[in-house]
Amino acid sequence: MAFENTNETALAACVVPTAAELRAELDTLAAGLPDATPAAMAAALDAADPLAGLSQHFTIPALGNIPAAREYAAKNGQESAPCLYLCGHSLGLMPTMAGELMNNELSAWGSHAVLAHFDHPGKPPHHRAWVDGDEDIRESLAIMVGARYRHEVISMNALTVNLHLMMAAFYRPTATRFKILCELGAFPSDWYAIQTQIRLHGRNPDDAMIVVKPRDGERILRLEDIKAAIDENADSLAMILLPGAHHLTGQQMPMAEITAHANRTHADIRVGFDLAHAAGAIPLALHAWGVDFAAWCTYKYMNAGPGSIGGVFVHDKWADMGPDSVRLSGWIGHSMETRFRMDNVTDYVHGAPGFVISNASPFALATLRASLVVFDKTTPATRRAKSIRLAAFLHYLLEEAGLLGKQIGLLTSLEPAERGGHVSLLIGRGGCRETSRSVHRALEARGVLCDFREPDVIRVSPQALYSSYADVLRFVELLKQAVNSVIPE
Repeated sequence: MAFENTNETALAACVVPTAAELRAELDTLAAGLPDATPAAMAAALDAADPLAGLSQHFTIPALGNIPAAREYAAKNGQESAPCLYLCGHSLGLMPTMAGELMNNELSAWGSHAVLAHFDHPGKPPHHRAWVDGDEDIRESLAIMVGARYRHEVISMNALTVNLHLMMAAFYRPTATRFKILCELGAFPSDWYAIQTQIRLHGRNPDDAMIVVKPRDGERILRLEDIKAAIDENADSLAMILLPGAHHLTGQQMPMAEITAHANRTHADIRVGFDLAHAAGAIPLALHAWGVDFAAWCTYKYMNAGPGSIGGVFVHDKWADMGPDSVRLSGWIGHSMETRFRMDNVTDYVHGAPGFVISNASPFALATLRASLVVFDKTTPATRRAKSIRLAAFLHYLLEEAGLLGKQIGLLTSLEPAERGGHVSLLIGRGGCRETSRSVHRALEARGVLCDFREPDVIRVSPQALYSSYADVLRFVELLKQAVNSVIPE
């Protein structure tokens, strides 16, 4: 029976609890405990966590492996203890199965060489003939991004390459409709991709880029301002390319509303999203929302390793664009039924796989498979339910510790519907680069792996698959130490 993702429509209509409702949950929990300390609350939350056992499927770096934390680890006799890893928004942890699956592919290469393309010595579900590429994981990917059909998704290349390929197909500027809408502070790679695509069509980015900005004194984009920019450029807008969640602020873009507004404005406006900080982090319903295309990386929330293979979504309405459609093509995007005739008669694979140019490395797919084995034990809804509660507990503890507002500010919205998978902190309420850098260094010296981003942001991301509520508590304790070592009380 053909796969059809029956959950994507439900996810599109999913009601997310508010920050106030999550706070009420924590207050109720505290009221019901005989000892309502943060430690007791963390223990109770961990005991009730349905995903608590999944951390065993990941390898966490030891404190002794962090150069800045070696003195701290030695002083406390914790060289082999795991560090506090809150950097999955930058690079996810290694799945424990990754080495096994990678070695099996290396073994197949050694034992079967070219024969493994069609006769792989390994057995399903984790091994397939190399010629099949990512066939076995497309259903998992479809569920991850809210595709309805498996032919709407494909694993290939890396994120920015895929953005270029998508824009090559969907950015078709005319004399009057040639502008691309993006955001101020877009991730540099996206910015460069947009600029160079515009230049490839002989236009000046200064004339063809519509850059949506936060209002004066704000750092978060407002939906009404994005809609206004679409309306003001309705006759000249060709494409919208925005992040699913912003890399710096952690803001989750209202993708459904943006797409719907663009589609109501003009049928010739194509809508795409960079899901680098969304895929694997937040529930998505790309098909139901009517998104034309999207691309993502798999090394962050999807834990497939540095430089891992990227992914692409192409809506079913574009599944059969025809042999004369404008795109950058390659042999692997050709239908398997006729591929080896090599007669150079275009016959694209149906849907997103028709955009594939080259063979996917089985080694890159091995690490992605290893991660998806863990993801498949969960659902987007259960992961998000834990993620937003980890963040709510973080906010609760920051308040209880007296840090919030005085020494710590939040750049990321408290509202779960408005934030992605990470929380961006402002030290001293922001504006001081050196203070923020110093606090980040002090955290790393205490065995916390998070990251600093210019100009003044520390990003942290408790992960649903491998973080605990006790981790969040430990982070706040160490953050208070770090802040006080830089900004005396």
